[in-house]
Amino acid sequence: MKKYSLAVVLLLIAGGAFSANATVISFAGLSQAGSGSTTIASPYSQSGFTFTDLGNGSGAGFSVWDASSPNLPGLSVANTSLFETFAFSTTRLTQTGTTPFSLLSIDVAQYECCEPIGPYSVTFTGTFANSSTVVQTFNLSRNGTTPALQTLVLSGFTNVVKVEFSQGQGAPTGYQFDNVTVSSVPEPGTFSFAGISMAALFALRKRFQRA
Repeated sequence: MKKYSLAVVLLLIAGGAFSANATVISFAGLSQAGSGSTTIASPYSQSGFTFTDLGNGSGAGFSVWDASSPNLPGLSVANTSLFETFAFSTTRLTQTGTTPFSLLSIDVAQYECCEPIGPYSVTFTGTFANSSTVVQTFNLSRNGTTPALQTLVLSGFTNVVKVEFSQGQGAPTGYQFDNVTVSSVPEPGTFSFAGISMAALFALRKRFQRA
């Protein structure tokens, strides 16, 4: 029975070693009282990931709308979203140590309320370790009223070392973003540990069968 229990434990460890846990980065913790906006210095780091505003030649930095701002998505502090302070800037997302990661999805809303109804786009460019890239553009619409977050699901942004995203045509600084879902790529040592665990599991299984 002890051998069997140990085998089960090793199997669970090995299986867990291959699992990359997804992390959702939200910005509700940056909310401040007031009806204006609060500046957030660039780069900004959270949960092992860093957001850098590359600027537009006029300046760089992020902001969030305050708790009573009419520009807050859904008028809810829980939806506090980051946006580029200067128009037509580009945001770069990296993991600490520039290690590979996957970008799974991101929530986006128009920049502010009462913008005229019309289209805008956001383009994401992921760069791999070998310098090749993957690009995906989302065509969105401003609703002319309170900003509302919508989820954009990325495809092919797996094992990238950086992702840059910027606004296409539309109103200046046309979007704010929240709920960035990322996943770390397991370290090589993780796979080695999993392999050792599996080898031990099979060895114990053979001993159990002979007993």
